[in-house]
Amino acid sequence: MSKKELNNEGKGSFKLPKHHILRGRRNFDRLFSRSEFITTTSFTLRYTIFQNESPSYLVGFVAPKRIGNAVKRARAKRLMREAYRLNQDSTRSLFSTLEYSVHYLFIARIALDDWKQVEQDVVHALQQLCTQLPNSLTQ
Repeated sequence: MSKKELNNEGKGSFKLPKHHILRGRRNFDRLFSRSEFITTTSFTLRYTIFQNESPSYLVGFVAPKRIGNAVKRARAKRLMREAYRLNQDSTRSLFSTLEYSVHYLFIARIALDDWKQVEQDVVHALQQLCTQLPNSLTQ
């Protein structure tokens, strides 16, 4: 066991498993055809809810070309992914109680450099997602 795993015992797992990453044309088409938005200064969180046999959640990270060159886009995705990975426990309890599938996508709006701002925005967006999901299910 690594030092990080020993220090995090009892606090929950901070891993972002590959089976929770949004992949596939069908999933992206479904997300872009009918979705709702949460906008922050750093990124837009786009999400959709749908009925599925096995309830699950998938998350993706995108940085469009207008952000800048490949280095800036990769950094933006890396910062969003790491901020999400560290703060995903706030949504895990909600997703375990849902009977629906949720797909959501973080789309960078600007070239991201400030770690504290990105983490603040991720926490804020996840809190908003947790409050909006139950409302979306009743509509």
